[in-house]
Amino acid sequence: MQERFGSRYFWFKRDGQAYVVSDAKVIERASAIVRPQHDLGVKQGALGRKQAALGEKQAALGMKQAAIGMRQAGAWQDDTLREQLSREQDALSRQQEALGAQQEALGHQQEKLGAEQERISEEIEEQLSDLADECIRKGVAKKVDD
Repeated sequence: MQERFGSRYFWFKRDGQAYVVSDAKVIERASAIVRPQHDLGVKQGALGRKQAALGEKQAALGMKQAAIGMRQAGAWQDDTLREQLSREQDALSRQQEALGAQQEALGHQQEKLGAEQERISEEIEEQLSDLADECIRKGVAKKVDD
C-alpha cells in the first residue's frame, strides 16, 4: 500500500468498500485522534518495566530462600544454626511481602490503565469513524480497488 499511496495515508472500509485519504490535514487529524492511545501505551510499557524489575527482585529473594531452605535441611542437628537460618528466612519473607505489596500496587495501576485503554479505544473508534464519514461526504476519500 505504501508504494501506492505514499508513506502517510488514512485507510478505512465502509460497507465493504476500501477508501484512502492522502490529504495531510486529514492524516494529521487521524494521528491526533490516536495519539492518546499511543501515549497510554508508553505509560503501560513503563509500568510493565517496573513490574518486571520487581519480579526480578522477587526471583532473587526466592533463590536466597531456597538456598537457606537447603541449609536448614542439612542443619537438623544444630539448633543454633537452625535458629539463625530461620531468622534469615523470616527476614527474606518480610522482604518478599514488601515486594509483593509493591507488585500489587503496580497491578492496580495497570488495571486502571487497562480500563483507560478500553475507554480510549472506544472513543478513537468513534472519532475515526466520524472522520471517515466526513471524508466520504466531502469527497476527500478515494475508493480503492482491491
